Amino acid sequence: MEQRREYVEGEAPGNAKLTLFHLLTSLKFFYSFKELEELLHVPSQVLWRYVTLRSMPEKETVNKMLCTIREARLVEKALARISRSGEAWQIYSNPGVLGLAALKISEELKEASKKVDIVVSSPDPRSAALSSILSLYLKAGLCIPSRRLCSGDSVTVAYEAPGGLLDAASLPRACIPRKSRVLVSAASTEEPGIAAAFSIAERRGARILAVAALTGSSESLERLLAAPDAEKPMVIVVLSKNP
Repeated sequence: MEQRREYVEGEAPGNAKLTLFHLLTSLKFFYSFKELEELLHVPSQVLWRYVTLRSMPEKETVNKMLCTIREARLVEKALARISRSGEAWQIYSNPGVLGLAALKISEELKEASKKVDIVVSSPDPRSAALSSILSLYLKAGLCIPSRRLCSGDSVTVAYEAPGGLLDAASLPRACIPRKSRVLVSAASTEEPGIAAAFSIAERRGARILAVAALTGSSESLERLLAAPDAEKPMVIVVLSKNP
């Protein structure tokens, strides 16, 4: 699997401290505080205070630490380590992986000048976890379709689940206002529910800016992007399978 580009470069000054906080809280799932001390040249006790919000670094320290994280490729090395495990549960159940993936996706969208209003998740639990973090980082609303029919005015889409079974994704119409800017997200491009989430957003007349996933391949999403009269959404896959 290959990782996407660095994302800490060019961070807006007003968000730099928050970005560093999110990075450190995610990186500690891969590196001990002692290892981070050696890599970032910051005492472990000070790093612990940053992570627990007992103190905040000065702007110069923040920029220096972000540069060090980028130059040492700590994020890429952490994700490469977990992707080599080959165990899906280790990837999707690790809060550090979800945090780093959400940061990367958020930065990809910022670099493309895409402002998201609503994150629409694939209805499975793994996708819901990633989508929840994305909505927090993007300061966007969150819509997670239910596999049970929603009461009242709702949009329901049927889709084929693993094993050839028929499943459904249902969401109140009010969750996705018309013409809202949407990010459709899933844990994997192989999740069958991602097509249902995409379809629900389309039916609500939303503008789908991007489709993002933690793992998989962008080729798997081509069937979602086939509508010739629609603006083609951006595709982001954090841990992309080699062709």
